[in-house]
Amino acid sequence: MPRRFSSQVFVKQTNLLINGQFVPSISGKTFKTYNPATEEKIADVAEAGSSDIDAAVAVARAAFKGSWRTLPAADRGRLLNKLADLFEEKIDELAVFKAVDNGKPCAEAKGADFGPLCSRLTVTMLDGPKRFVALLSRSQDLHCAIPSPSLSLGPALAAGNIIVLKLGEQTPLSALRVGELIVEAGVVNIVPGVAGPYLAQHPNVDKVAFFTGSTEVGYQIMRESHVNNIKRVTLELGGKSANIILEEIFGPVMSVFKFKTIDQVIERANDSVYGLRAGVVTKSIDNAIKISNGIQTGTAYGNGYSVCERLRRF
Repeated sequence: MPRRFSSQVFVKQTNLLINGQFVPSISGKTFKTYNPATEEKIADVAEAGSSDIDAAVAVARAAFKGSWRTLPAADRGRLLNKLADLFEEKIDELAVFKAVDNGKPCAEAKGADFGPLCSRLTVTMLDGPKRFVALLSRSQDLHCAIPSPSLSLGPALAAGNIIVLKLGEQTPLSALRVGELIVEAGVVNIVPGVAGPYLAQHPNVDKVAFFTGSTEVGYQIMRESHVNNIKRVTLELGGKSANIILEEIFGPVMSVFKFKTIDQVIERANDSVYGLRAGVVTKSIDNAIKISNGIQTGTAYGNGYSVCERLRRF
């Protein structure tokens, strides 16, 4: 029998996280968020406006000039390992919270979202260039605990970066709960709402990272990121990812497109503006290498899909 949860029981914070404090938006505006399973309203969440973004950016910029980025890498690692331990301790609560927030089954939220977040925060430290990073989410948080959790938050903090995390309007509550567990004031600021373009334009932001959403909005974010200064930008747009299965594998497979030659399937896979990731299913390592090298994609998986070790490149 599926468990049924009351939406309101799990709401802990609905305000903005700025400078280690949860505060209402300056305008007092809020937006509603709903339990997708019951259509019951969960809460009214503070909506960040331009003044709130300015406040979060100012705090983050001050923190960027402070001790976090100059802290020895090993010390940052120890702090993040403590945070990972705390996430692991709270993982059951976080999974239930996610189920209410966006309808994902608890087991999947626990295994696919918060589990990798814990492991990614348990880091092998490498020092590198430090930047003030804005993480923008529009749709990724519909299925992940926080935007690209294992690919953004942990590695960015581990490298000594400072973060303003702008959440989508549909499912902000899980990330706000995660924010409660982040005790380093000023290092992470979380601002739900519709002010993503303003944050992307902000002259005191050095990098816009891991925006996840449509190609159309990605173009907009790219343009806005260069209005007031030249920023580094990382976008994750439409996910039309090819998974190629060769004929010698055993088992039933529903074929969306049939192909006769490897060159033909590589050409077909590349006949798209998208190239986030791809997969190859085959017994032949030579074919796997040829196809993965031929496909224009960010990541290629062999005999599996969307499984990535925590020490892969960030």
